[in-house]
Amino acid sequence: MNWFYAENGQQKGPVPEFEFASLIKGGNIKASTPVWREGMPDWQPLSQVRPDLLATTNAPSIGGFAVPEHQKDLLVQ
Repeated sequence: MNWFYAENGQQKGPVPEFEFASLIKGGNIKASTPVWREGMPDWQPLSQVRPDLLATTNAPSIGGFAVPEHQKDLLVQ
């Protein structure tokens, strides 16, 4: 799935899911950044569309979803 995002009033994209996640992790796309993909009725802030990608810890992730700190031991097992 390809994503589009707004940066300095300019539309950027399309970017594939893995690159989109990397841009978020790198701080290029923030919680308030408007994002859109096919199937969405309108642009929305990232925090409403994919809050799972806004992990604030260095916790491991599986399939792009952050594993909460309190569950990381279960992941290792």
